[in-house]
Amino acid sequence: MPRRDEIRVLRGTTAKLDAFTPEASELAHDTDTDTLWLGDGSTPHGKYIGPGSGGSPGLSPGRYYYPNNMILGTTSTVSAGLALYYPVCVPHRISLLSIATYINTASAGTNCRIALYSNDEGEPKDLLVESGVISTATTGLKTYTPGAPLDLPPAWYWTAIQVDSSLPIYKAMSDLAVVAMLGWDGITGPSNKILGYYEFHVFGAFPAVANVGISEVTLVSPIIFLKV
Repeated sequence: MPRRDEIRVLRGTTAKLDAFTPEASELAHDTDTDTLWLGDGSTPHGKYIGPGSGGSPGLSPGRYYYPNNMILGTTSTVSAGLALYYPVCVPHRISLLSIATYINTASAGTNCRIALYSNDEGEPKDLLVESGVISTATTGLKTYTPGAPLDLPPAWYWTAIQVDSSLPIYKAMSDLAVVAMLGWDGITGPSNKILGYYEFHVFGAFPAVANVGISEVTLVSPIIFLKV
């Protein structure tokens, strides 16, 4: 039995905590997402405590969201032969319905793929969901919807994109209004921003585990949307 001056913290995977109801004021550590939860005696898994807990103003069902460091305002191309990754924070548990990107200028016979990865120590890690080949031969929103909604606990994630041609032009962040989520390598202006990571990758299925090393994205980049 714990002493009065001791704090007891339960530990378990997301699946195990989903099947367990912590007692009131009992703490639970989700080892899959490295998040802390507080029991109330009636809610399976407990209630999330941490950044965004207590009610987030965003991520409402039926709406689209995009990585926190991006502000719509321009367009960009994407280099073929790369898989690019951008961080996004999910502040509370959501049911992800789809992922999408937007084509401003199309090009016949071209394609892209989009995906979502888990986060590990500030880098993309495991592939959670990926689209098949999406045609970019026409303009507009290009959406991939998984067979079933994806349950996402509060955590950092990484959106990803790859293309087979650099000709299509994508809706992108504003170069002058962007928040460099991964910092700046100098103080001389937007050219020094670090927006994400990349790895060399032949167009096809995304890697099951990302391997970005220290390859940093510093150019204006396309936006991958999350729909909840």
